[in-house]
Amino acid sequence: MATLLSAERMGQSPPAPGEVEVPALTAWPFVLAFGFTLMFAGLLTSVSVSVLGAVLAVAGCVGWFREVFPHEHEVIVPLVPEEIRIATERSVVERLPVAADQLRAWLPVHTYPISACWPARTA
Repeated sequence: MATLLSAERMGQSPPAPGEVEVPALTAWPFVLAFGFTLMFAGLLTSVSVSVLGAVLAVAGCVGWFREVFPHEHEVIVPLVPEEIRIATERSVVERLPVAADQLRAWLPVHTYPISACWPARTA
């Protein structure tokens, strides 16, 4: 994303406080991924599938790089504040029961090997 300093250098006005710049949507990464998928699928099927995958991979790389270099393609999206209201229908808070005579957490005091759970094999 372009920073405030780089926006001033390029002669653009910085975005308003209620807006944010995000990278523009692009389909080129999907084309690149599909090209690589076809290239490797061609190793199992035929050479023509690998060639088609290589062409798509090169087209995906070129298309994606042209959208990123020399300047990123960005869109300005307005920020919409969302009001979040947290409410409950319960009138009383339910508490978990705690044993009064216990001073420590209920942890397993003894651990047994898993072989103790299974009956012994008789040969």
